[in-house]
Formats: sequence, structure tokens, C-alpha cells
Amino acid sequence: MWATNVGNEHGQVLLSVLTEGEGEEIKDAGRHCVQVQECCGRQCVTKYFDAWPFLHVNLDTWHFIPRFPNGCTTDKHQLYGPFMARLSCCMFKIDEDDYARQLRAKREELLLQGVPNPSENDVIQPISPDEVSRHCKRATRGTKETTKHITDLIAPLGGERGLDTSGVPLIDSIKISDIWAKQSQHVACLQDPPGARLYRQVSTVKKGGI
Repeated sequence: MWATNVGNEHGQVLLSVLTEGEGEEIKDAGRHCVQVQECCGRQCVTKYFDAWPFLHVNLDTWHFIPRFPNGCTTDKHQLYGPFMARLSCCMFKIDEDDYARQLRAKREELLLQGVPNPSENDVIQPISPDEVSRHCKRATRGTKETTKHITDLIAPLGGERGLDTSGVPLIDSIKISDIWAKQSQHVACLQDPPGARLYRQVSTVKKGGI
């Protein structure tokens, strides 16, 4: 019924524990590892790892984001996709140096393909989200900035900006307010541990000579 994966600082899964539920059953996992990803509150697993004061306990965004669709009227709404995409952007920022290097590489690729003087839009448009995630590091924005971004995203969608062409609202204002009131308490749990090395180089790729 429940899977708890225990990993180390290199992103390697050391142990995967299958139990009937969260809580008491996973305490034995603490004897075999140095790091675990979970969340705060009464079900927090930190109490089972009190021998390691350096342990970081975090909430995975995979568990955070799926709460918000419950505040939407339907996932078929025209604004549903953009809303969910923007929600992710509210939590993560792309490394500016990595992205600038990717833009230079794409520009050089277009020049090699015979496109003369490609405009900024010509360069940005062909870059897919998959390419960005493959070549650009991401980091969390911090508790204060993340909270502001999500608040600013939700607020206007309760009015005319949240309507589709048929006048159907994207969000249920009462439900989304309740969801955000609860979720906002966990924004701090989403943040990257200070000083943690989140990426390591595994290969080198050249595009357009960059």
C-alpha cells in the first residue's frame, strides 16, 4: 500500500521499503541509510532517524502539485494545462548560465542549418521543455518567493482571467483557497537542502559547436 524509497546524496536509491502504510512500519529502514525524503507533521519520519542530526526531511513536489487540481472545475479546461505548467515554474528556477549557453547553442545550430540572423523568437521557439530539463539545472526559489509566485498565480484566476471562451471558470475559489491555505504550510518543506549538491556531470554534449 505504501512505498518509501531511501536514497543517498548522489540520487541513488539504497533501499525501497514496501509496507501497509506510513509510519511505524518504516522505522527499520533507518538502520541502513543516511538520507530520506518525506515531509513534516505528525507522520514525519524524522523521529525514526534521530541518531542523524544532519538529516534533511523534504517534501517531493510530486506529492505537492497533485493537490491543486482538486481546486479546478475540470482538467479539460483550456487554462488547465498552462496553470499546471506555471505552478511548476512557481517552485523552480532555471540556471541562467545554463539557459544562456543553450540559447547560444541553438543559435549556432540554426546558422549551420542556413538560417540567416535568427531572431530571439527563432532561437527560443524550437527549444522544447525536454531540452531545457536535459541541459539546464533547476533549483527551488525559496519559501518566500515560492509563496508569492503561487499566490500571484491563483489570485487572478478567480475572476475573468480564469474563464474559458464559454465563460466556464478554471478554479473553484472556495476549494482552491482551502487547498492553498493547507499547502502553503508545506512550501518550506519543498526547498533544496542548503549546501546540497543536486547535480553532477555525467557526460558532455556539443550542439552547434557549443
